[in-house]
Amino acid sequence: MMTQTQPQDFAELSRQLMENHYARKLWETMAYMAEDIVWIGPLSSQFLQGKRAMEAMLMAEQGVACEMEEADFREVSRKPGYCVVTGHYKASTRPESGLAEAVHQRITLVWERIGKEMKVTHIHCSNDWEGTGPEETFPFRMEKETYQYMQGLIRQKFGESKKLTFYDISRRMINIDENELICIEADKRRCILHCLGGEYVIGSKISDLEEKLSERFYSPRRSWIINPDYVVSIEHYELTMCRGIKIHIPVQKFYEVRDRIEASIQS
Repeated sequence: MMTQTQPQDFAELSRQLMENHYARKLWETMAYMAEDIVWIGPLSSQFLQGKRAMEAMLMAEQGVACEMEEADFREVSRKPGYCVVTGHYKASTRPESGLAEAVHQRITLVWERIGKEMKVTHIHCSNDWEGTGPEETFPFRMEKETYQYMQGLIRQKFGESKKLTFYDISRRMINIDENELICIEADKRRCILHCLGGEYVIGSKISDLEEKLSERFYSPRRSWIINPDYVVSIEHYELTMCRGIKIHIPVQKFYEVRDRIEASIQS
């Protein structure tokens, strides 16, 4: 509570509130909210009014562990019973979330006295689309930052991996870090390498490529080799990889593939 001798630091309180949010401490976060709060988030579905509606939306995010870095919060307007705080920070997923996202966000919080307590009556949070270049419609520079963040997580988990050398159908030499290889798809007498940084068409047999890979790569069906670390989901006889790549799994191999992937993840 505010006192005359020691006014409350709403910039620091706002920072703590957002740290609780990204640490997925839902109840500590919601304790600051007014019953009729208006919350505008970065997603189109995040335009809500009311504490219960906001709590229901945030409940869906509780399983995704995140952290906040490079935070800067400051008061921009203050009157008795009223304070506006703005801030910016980098939010990123933690390794245990199974995701790799990093984005800069901006936020404005309005604090108002309700009864004897100061509560947040309005939050407006947006992604920092300054990540775009002057001629870019979409935030390619921000995507590159997320990609670099993902690479850091990969190196942290596996260390520096071996480099793979291939020749594309134009006989151009291509060097790929094995950790960046999502999967390989056989297409008649050539193969498509699906990588984090894009795709490459190689004039080689899939059996020849398999000999170059480490043991963690696995063939869930004919014509495919996958890196289990990039499996997003497996259900209804379909395997979904990073970048939205979908692979149909034969019924007779489904449980074998599922068990193999689960064992790989647990290890």
